[in-house]
Amino acid sequence: MRTTLWGKRPARPAPAAESGETAAERRRLLDEIRRAHLEWTLAQWRFHDAIGYDQVDYAIYSLEAAEKKYGMLLRKAKILWNRDGWSHDGPGTGAADGFPEKSAAGKGGEQP
Repeated sequence: MRTTLWGKRPARPAPAAESGETAAERRRLLDEIRRAHLEWTLAQWRFHDAIGYDQVDYAIYSLEAAEKKYGMLLRKAKILWNRDGWSHDGPGTGAADGFPEKSAAGKGGEQP
């Protein structure tokens, strides 16, 4: 237990004791991230295959929107996972199931 200025506060529950609601929220977020990554990839292909002004304009718009959505969800996941030190495989595993890990040098997988 930690002490505060006003007395003792209860310790935070262990990650294994998380509620089913939190676990479900994390699973939903992972699914959303996977869909957003797919949308981002498809938007990149749409941009590369665009012909004509209107198609290029639409492709740029959809690519920027997909990048923003993917980045937003990654930030949300980072906050959620770092709050309790969890990965989706369990506490302390660090695995991210298909998402590249950053190396010690700070270089890593694709980022929007």
